[in-house]
Formats: sequence, C-alpha cells, structure tokens
Amino acid sequence: MDLFQRSLEQHMAHPYGMKAAVTADAVQVTVSPGLGQWILRDQAGAILADIHGELIEGFMGEGLHYRDGEIVADFSPASPEEFERRIVDHLHGNLAIFTRGSLLGRRLYADYGTSLSPVFAPGLAMVASSACFIFEGADYDRHLLGERVGRIVSAEGQGAWISGSLTAHEGLFRLLPNHYLDLDTFQQHRFWPRQHDFSFGMKLEDAAASCAQDMRAYVEACVAQFDVSMGMTAGFDTRIIMAAARQVKDRVQAYTFKMPGIDSDSIIAEEICARFGIRHQKLDTVHSTDAQKLWWDRCVGHSVREVNRDIFPSLLLAPGNMGLSGTHGEAGRSRFYRDDFTTINRHTLTPVEIMDRVPLRRHPEILAEVEAWLKPIAWLPSSVILDLALIELKGVGWSSAQGPAQKAMKSVMKPFCQRRVQNAMMAVDPLEKGTTALFQRIGEINWPEAMTIPINRFGDYRDYLVKLQKYTNPHKIRNFIRKKLG
Repeated sequence: MDLFQRSLEQHMAHPYGMKAAVTADAVQVTVSPGLGQWILRDQAGAILADIHGELIEGFMGEGLHYRDGEIVADFSPASPEEFERRIVDHLHGNLAIFTRGSLLGRRLYADYGTSLSPVFAPGLAMVASSACFIFEGADYDRHLLGERVGRIVSAEGQGAWISGSLTAHEGLFRLLPNHYLDLDTFQQHRFWPRQHDFSFGMKLEDAAASCAQDMRAYVEACVAQFDVSMGMTAGFDTRIIMAAARQVKDRVQAYTFKMPGIDSDSIIAEEICARFGIRHQKLDTVHSTDAQKLWWDRCVGHSVREVNRDIFPSLLLAPGNMGLSGTHGEAGRSRFYRDDFTTINRHTLTPVEIMDRVPLRRHPEILAEVEAWLKPIAWLPSSVILDLALIELKGVGWSSAQGPAQKAMKSVMKPFCQRRVQNAMMAVDPLEKGTTALFQRIGEINWPEAMTIPINRFGDYRDYLVKLQKYTNPHKIRNFIRKKLG
C-alpha cells in the first residue's frame, strides 16, 4: 500500500465533526481528531458557553480575547440578544457553541457558515455533524428516507441537495444559519436578521470598506495560525480572497486541480499567481473508487450529490493544513436576481418563485419548508430574502452538508462567512451593488492591481470554447431552464 492510499484510509476513518448527547443534567460532546474545545467566560469569570471545533484565535470582536486556552469577554451580556450580537457574531472558525447558565439556558449556536453542519434528532436528544454520527450500523439504513433521496437527490444527479432543515433521515433535521437550537425543546429559532438592527440601503463604498477590512483581518489571522492554502480559480470569489491575502501572500500557497477540456480555472489561476508572486501548483485529480463514493454518501447523510463525491481524495494533495474557501460570496453579487437586479425589490416574492430561483424542484415537502422559512422574514426587501435563501436554503444543504466528508480530507475556513460581511453585502441596494460592482470594489480596496485581470475570461478565442463546454453540460442546462422558465 503506497503512502497516499494509507493516508487516505486514515482520513476516511474519522469523518469531520462533532456529536452531542443531551440529557437532563448534561450535554456530552465528542469531536473528531484535530478539533478543539474552549471555555467562554464573561468579565466576572462565569462560564457562558463551551465551544468546540476550530477557532481563529487572532480575529475576534471588540471585547473578546483569547487567553490561556480560553475565550474571555471583558463584559457580561445582559440579554440573549447581546450575547448573539457581541459574541456569536464575532467568533470565527468552524464552531459549535453550546451555552449554559441562567442567561441563555442550553442552546446551540453555530458559526455563520454552520461549518460543523449540525443536524439534530429530537426523539433521541442528539446533535451531530451528520446522520452517520447519530445513526450507527443498521440504524442508519433503517431511518434513511430512500424514496426522498431517490426523488430529490439521485434523480437530479450532480448539484442536488435536500433543502432547508430537511434531511435524508426520518426524525433528523438540519440547523439553519442565523438560527439557534434550544437543547431542551429541540426547536430551532431564528435570531437574525432582527427588524430593529438590520438597515437596508447601506452605501456601496461603506459596505466595500467594511468587507475589505474584515476579510483582510480574517485571512491574515488564519495565516498567522495555520499553514494556509487556497484553491484558486479564474472566478470572483477566490480573487477577492487573494486580494485579502496581499500582505501575507508570501506565506500562502495556491493550487488548482487539473480538469479536462479548456480549463480556464487552472490556466488563468496559474497566470494570475505568477504575475503577483504567489506560489501555485497544478494538482492531478484523484478519482474515487465505488467504495469511496459510498463512504462519501454516508458521511454527508445521503442528503447531497456533487462532483466532489467523485474526486474528494484529491484534497489530500493540497498543500498546507488549512484551506480558504470562497463559498457564500455570491450574496455580494446578486446571485439569485442577477437578471433583474434593477427591479427585484419592486414586487413580493412567493415561495414558488424562491424555489425556482434557487433552483429547487417543487417537491411538496420542499415547498412546505420554503413557505415556513419565508414567513418570519417576509418584511425584508426581496433582494435580501433571496440573499438569505442563498445562505440558508442552498448554502447549508449543498455546501456545509459536504463538510464531514470533505473536511476529513482538508479542513477549510470561509472568509465570506462573517456576520458583518454578509450584513454589508445584503444591505446594499441592488441598484448600487449590481452583479459585480460591490465585489470589484472590495477587491480594489485590498489589492487594486489584482482586480485589473478579467474575471473568468481569457480575452481570446478560448472564451468561446469555454462557453461551448458549458452549454453542453446537462447539469447547467437543467438549472438554466429551471431558473428561466420555472
């Protein structure tokens, strides 16, 4: 057995995440190898929470400090809202925050990106990162909703996921971003956005400056703590992260996986990195065996199907011990309303329209999920509702749900997954934000020269060949038709 295969088997032995058993007297948490634990104290020394996962130690909000393996606040929150606003919103990393004490009782909060992908089983009083942590052996298959998986995931093929709080298992639900889980009732509750502290109409320049500063601080803190690499493409999201790394570019490694055809990502990414003095590697793609694909399915709870299933072993070739991911950046580019960003806030969205834009097939349980999801945020402008749909209806079920498998190979941090960054991107009127204006400005503030190279373009005949490849991709054609025609 060669070294790569041995390493792959070792990583597959420990899916990434946590598991918590809740009793009347205690919350017992176990985590996979490499994840840590911290106590959070207020200024009086009282313990407010136990935090598990991967913490960015050098990037916390005002009044929060990392000392001697603990997180210390130099204040005492007077209300749950203050705890959420001053603490939850300003701790970064891949985190599960279990509160205790009289102020909040027993709750579970996650980092903004729900990076530990919490799912919960009320009937068993358990929380974990995947169904495979809760249902072991034959219980996994016994609770598997095979008909739902076949209809929503398998039938769709690549790019399919079970949306919102639904999962592929009976009695198992997913914790959504911007929600907390009450560990005594096992009900989840939305805590953001709040009507009294979300203000729509933020100026583009103010939003860009705020995002640029926070993303730069996030990336620099990661580089100070980890051996960081970033998967580089020709697109906007990784360009913004690269720009945020300008001051630490000598300590960051970039990589791109070789793909068949006219691969704009690997070619342009290599050219960009060479021009700006960033180390870059082109890596071979390692394809999964059938047995490894079945392992991936089980790790993600059979709730998502993506190309990563076929190539996840490739991540072991990536340099460093921590990656930077561009996921969740699309909220700053009007992703679900880019064709009508100038008029989106003139009409009221229906649940069916939201489904068509995400896009989601109109399965009855998904429609009911979207209807319930929409009610408490119906007061928001339609653009903000669709930005939240990107994070909560797609991001958690499609991206975060892959974490137990993908992060078992290589863990990642998400610079876009910050409350202030997302708040700023959502608060700009689409008439100003457009589909590129805000992103372009964020990048220019951090590294002007890096934004002079066109996004996703060669600038020659190869651009037409890339479009031809895209137009013959069945997955992209299906989603195009669904979005345009409902």
